Formats: sequence, structure tokens, C-alpha cells
Amino acid sequence: MTVIPVLTPGDYNEAITSSGLSRTFIVHIPTDYTGNDAVPAIIDFHWYGAEGSTQEASSGWKQKCDREGCIVVYPNSAATANPANSWDSGYCCGGVSGDTQFPRDIITWLKANTNLDTTRVYASGGSNGGSETYAMACWNSDVFAAVAAVDFRCVTGTEPNPGSSVTSLTPSNNTACSCPNLKRPITVVEWDEGEDYTFINYNGGVSSTDLPLVSALVNAETWADFDGCTGSATTDPNNSLCKTWTSCEDNTTVSLCTNPSPTHLAVYGNTSADWIGVTWDRLSTQSLPLP
Repeated sequence: MTVIPVLTPGDYNEAITSSGLSRTFIVHIPTDYTGNDAVPAIIDFHWYGAEGSTQEASSGWKQKCDREGCIVVYPNSAATANPANSWDSGYCCGGVSGDTQFPRDIITWLKANTNLDTTRVYASGGSNGGSETYAMACWNSDVFAAVAAVDFRCVTGTEPNPGSSVTSLTPSNNTACSCPNLKRPITVVEWDEGEDYTFINYNGGVSSTDLPLVSALVNAETWADFDGCTGSATTDPNNSLCKTWTSCEDNTTVSLCTNPSPTHLAVYGNTSADWIGVTWDRLSTQSLPLP
């Protein structure tokens, strides 16, 4: 019989070797965890220039998981990343090539050290951590059941030419987001600041950091195409900020939620948007298919 280690609730600073590098992360064990029951987990990626502790203090997942009974992991980007504190999620934003494998190795650690429900591991993240979240959906959909990204777009493909060619991209020719290794349809929750027209431009184009990005809508429509969704997105009855495609393959959904703010990552502090509640409702119903 496998003995599951019983960790007491709280934070643990952990280190593992992944792709030949020493990698670190924070594990938050929720308030009522006993180890008796298998629990879901969320891996929550920090933004460019931040670290796991910054994300822990900002995103709201720690408090939500204390209420819901889920483990949260806050990874740190590699100390050797160039530039530092960044994730390699495609044509943005530096990081190291091991950023694909590192989350998989975190899940292996969780399996060995907690009573993890391996069918219910989710990815989330903000800004560059949001782009890393989309990368997890593209590259690691066999270990992540669903994902939720804040204030970025999928950049796993080829960087588009700047100028009008960026805003003319559609889901059918969105080279910015390429997922040839997508193993199955996967639920995606996308949050974006609806009045941001510079940093991560809601309408697409070249950001104030000279990064060409598709619009929030094209990004969401691309994932709806990946998931074989049919029909149009409809406004959620319980949160008017979100529009969702519900007729998708394998009971997945794709949501585009628009927070009316010009400020990057403002939704993290906007309790009226209920980003964490809406997102958990979407993620928690999703699980990996049994082998």
C-alpha cells in the first residue's frame, strides 16, 4: 500500500532538478488538508520580472484553495533565465527551454508528496505567466485538465509581422498560436483588460513592449477552433463579463472574460469581477480522461 505523506497546512519552499537545472517553487497546502482524500492542484505562474511569492500574494488562488480544498503551486522561473524572472512560452519572453518540462516535474513531485488527484491539475498565470499557461495547454494537455490565463495571448507559434498584418490575423491563420502537439480538447478561460490599448492591447497589434499580439477575441476564437466548438459564444448568466463557447468537443468550454480596466492585471484586485470564482467554476468541473 502506498503511504501518502501528510503535510500540515501552510507553505513549503521546495527545490527539484528539472532538465539539469535546480528549480524552485512554493507549495501551499490548504487549510483542511489531511491527506485522506485526493485533492486537485493549480500551478500558478508569475508574471515577467516577478517570482512565485509575488504571484501568491496577488492572484487569489491561495485564499480560494483554502476554501475549496485544492493545493496551489507557485513556480519560480529559472535563475539562469535570460532575462531573469521570465518564462519561455514561445516567441515571448526569454526563459529557458526547460520551462516545458518543469511543470511536469512539479506534478511528479506532487504525486510523490501529496494525495493528488492527478486527473484534476490545472494551470493558471498572469501576463508572461499567462503566456506560459497557454503553452501548458499546447504542450502539456496530457497532464493539465484545464487552464486559465490572465492578460496575455498564446504565443507558441511564429511571431507575426508588426503592423496591420497582426490585426488582420484570424483564427484560421493565427500563426502566433500553434499547437501541433495538442493531445486533446482542453477548457480555456481567458481574462483580459478590455480598456488596455497599449501594454497587452485588447484589440491586438504591437504592444508598448514592441510585441506583436493578436486581439483577445481572436485568441479566444483560436482556442474555440482547437476545441471544435460550434455556434457562437454566449454571455454567461452569472457573470456578464464572460462570453463562453459551450458546444465544444469532450465537454470542454472556452471563455473570454473582459474586465473593464486599462490597467495590466487589474482583475486580480477587482473583487466585483469575481475572476477567481468564475474561473474555479470552469476549471473544477474538468478532469483528464481516464487511461
